[in-house]
Amino acid sequence: MAKLDQQTTPPDVRHDYEHLARLANLRYVSDDEPGFTRRRWGRGFTYRDAAGKTVKDKALRQRFDALVIPPMWSEVWICQDEKGHLQSTGRDDKARKQYLYHPEWNRVREHAKFAAMIGFATALPTLREQVEKDLEAAPLSRANVLAAVVKLLETTLIRIGNSRYAKMNKSYGLSTLRSKHVSETDNGLAFDFVGKSAKEHHIELQDERLIEIVQACSELPGYQIFKYLDENGDKQVVDSSDVNDYLRRHLCAATEAHKQPSSEDLEGLASGRLYSAKDFRTWMASVLAASYLYDELQTSAGRTILASAPASKARQQLVTDMVKSVAEELGNTPAVCRASYIHPMLIERFLAGQFFETYKHARRGRSKKHQSCEEKALLSCLCTWQ
Repeated sequence: MAKLDQQTTPPDVRHDYEHLARLANLRYVSDDEPGFTRRRWGRGFTYRDAAGKTVKDKALRQRFDALVIPPMWSEVWICQDEKGHLQSTGRDDKARKQYLYHPEWNRVREHAKFAAMIGFATALPTLREQVEKDLEAAPLSRANVLAAVVKLLETTLIRIGNSRYAKMNKSYGLSTLRSKHVSETDNGLAFDFVGKSAKEHHIELQDERLIEIVQACSELPGYQIFKYLDENGDKQVVDSSDVNDYLRRHLCAATEAHKQPSSEDLEGLASGRLYSAKDFRTWMASVLAASYLYDELQTSAGRTILASAPASKARQQLVTDMVKSVAEELGNTPAVCRASYIHPMLIERFLAGQFFETYKHARRGRSKKHQSCEEKALLSCLCTWQ
């Protein structure tokens, strides 16, 4: 699930986030609400309430200190409610807006993200079928171009990006790529660009349908690559919200056809409304992780690990190696990859010696259309383990 801008959160998505906050015994808030502010004062800071009065209350000052707001932040806002899901916002030294969330919000949001993975993986074949259909839609139509972006999103695992980061940091994602980032190669096209954390990307594209769409988009006026023609024939630029709307619409329909969401638990949030482009990276990280472990366990060294005790050093080392491999594929650090992308249940079951046979058995039989053997196996394992 993506971190949504407080200003542009769609009503149905906001409703689900409000429910998520209630599950954590928190209140869903916005930094548009009156709050405390922070200003430099000598070698430290002074805080003022919404009325502009200096905060002298010792308990409040201790709460502010406990938030550990980075000293370089400017335009600092602090929530008046200690139970607010969002505790503070500010601008870093590059004027980028940053957020500090309540620890319970972080915990329940991560839980919800992985709880929703089964619903996402179940709906994925249906989404892929829709993408294939839309790739054959009228050239340069909204459906046609968005389907191409989603296909690229899944096959390349490029981050979706957003216009704010492109403008402020000169770092790009799929939705913000410009004409200067694409070039012809002997076998098709290549994307060369700087992404998040100044990481350089080189992505080669050989799919003829996608090449045609990228080239057609590039011929429309404007420096961004992905553009479409609306029902009036006017040019529109694709942004991350367009892509997420496309995903939510089709994933929501597919998920609800599989299982009506419950309003009582975290799994009930897997209704499609909270899904975003990031979920492809989360799902594929877990698929790659499971596949890596399975392949390694079939080697001679792996068979020794299989015979080792639960949580042995050999098992822990294999997890470390696996995380590094997946992080390299995603362009993340190993720490971020393990904490935010790979399903924790997968690592837990592997360390407990409960992964190999379950995964091996789950690989048997035919997969659904638009679903790989590895995806079928992991989905089956997650359903068994939940």
